[in-house]
Amino acid sequence: MTGVDKQPALAPRGPSARASSRGKLAAVAAVVVVCVASAGVGGWLYLNHSNGPSVPTGTTTGLAALSKIEVGLPDASGESWTLFSDIGIASPSPFTPWVLGGNPNSSANQLATIWACGSLPMTTVWNVSALASRVGNVSDGYAPFWQFMFVNRSVNGQLTFSIGSYSQGRTEVVGPLSQTNACIERLGLGYGIPMPGPSRPNLETNLGGPLAFESAAAELTTNFGPYALMWLDGLPMIANTGWDSFYSTAGVAWQASYYNCGLAGHIPPVESINSYHVSVWSQNGTPTASGPIGVAFNCTLPNYDLAGAPEQATGNPGNPQAQVGLTISGAFNGRTQANVQGLAAWMLQPRIVDSNQTLAEPSTDMCADWVSDLASCPYPSEGWYGVLLSPSGQWLDSYGATNGTSAWASPGVPVLTNETFVILGSRTTDLTGATLNFLPEIDWPQVSASPISL
Repeated sequence: MTGVDKQPALAPRGPSARASSRGKLAAVAAVVVVCVASAGVGGWLYLNHSNGPSVPTGTTTGLAALSKIEVGLPDASGESWTLFSDIGIASPSPFTPWVLGGNPNSSANQLATIWACGSLPMTTVWNVSALASRVGNVSDGYAPFWQFMFVNRSVNGQLTFSIGSYSQGRTEVVGPLSQTNACIERLGLGYGIPMPGPSRPNLETNLGGPLAFESAAAELTTNFGPYALMWLDGLPMIANTGWDSFYSTAGVAWQASYYNCGLAGHIPPVESINSYHVSVWSQNGTPTASGPIGVAFNCTLPNYDLAGAPEQATGNPGNPQAQVGLTISGAFNGRTQANVQGLAAWMLQPRIVDSNQTLAEPSTDMCADWVSDLASCPYPSEGWYGVLLSPSGQWLDSYGATNGTSAWASPGVPVLTNETFVILGSRTTDLTGATLNFLPEIDWPQVSASPISL
């Protein structure tokens, strides 16, 4: 799969708290989890179509995105492809979905899902970088990102899957994926599951968006926001009520979720309503909307612990390089949970102190876009900058100076267990005896990070 224009994409969330209509949430969640319960590497075809700009630029509506993707679906033997999962995200700032795996109650399974599905050569909710934002009214029904999943029962009775996404004008489709594919297995769609139920949203989102906003407007006060609008139908795959929790619909109705978790630079107050949900659909040709359902969950775990361990670096011997493997755990109900989501790059400031306890200033960020491996990142002529890598060595984010200000290139990217932070230094930078610190930039959640000796 060479030549794929893969864009950075992301992740956060964890167990539950309180919710208005909690019983209804629990009942719906249970149904969805049953549908996703089990779990696949078969051959697959990757199809890619670059499309012209939409209006607003780089966005499109839900059913329009679906039509673009359906054109690229591989020919299926036996039954035709059945749509069963729909996701659209319109956000005013880079958005971080909290990924759900086949076992939503297992943080280890969620991270395994991120890494397995993030290896697909396309932009998805699993690629662990912040999804693109858009300007203007997020409720107009146009979004820069859409993702759809399809299932087909082949002649021999086996289920196969296809995944399609639209991202900023680019349409990508991958499939067929067998039930032994690692991503499909981690999503809980492997052997033994029943055929997922169909989703059939029947109202175009540029009609449903204003309708949903009219229904929710009285609830969307200035105290609620900023927020993203998430369009969902069928199996959600991502949290939309905070932490590991979700509210789900299926069939002909879109769920329009006004959601203030996952936005770079913003964490809503603890124990506040963080999502409102409106269902919109066409009933006998008439656009119809439900009343809003408000849900109060926290957007993060209350405490995180970031630990790092130096690893053997394999960089240019003429330039210093240090490599640190990261482990992120979180606390909930007095217990430590390993391998959790919820910690984003914007919450942390990397700092290096040399052996003389002098702060080493970052250089210009020279690797601020996605690359397949670190070999594509040049060394600076002075100072240092850092690159955050996935377990497979691909670019997730970088930290350095841009226009004189030190910052992350993509502030919404999650910091997760098994990621690696690599420091690229100039020939004059001495990392011997230096210490790396990740300084918390927030008061909530509480973040503990011990100094890491390089």
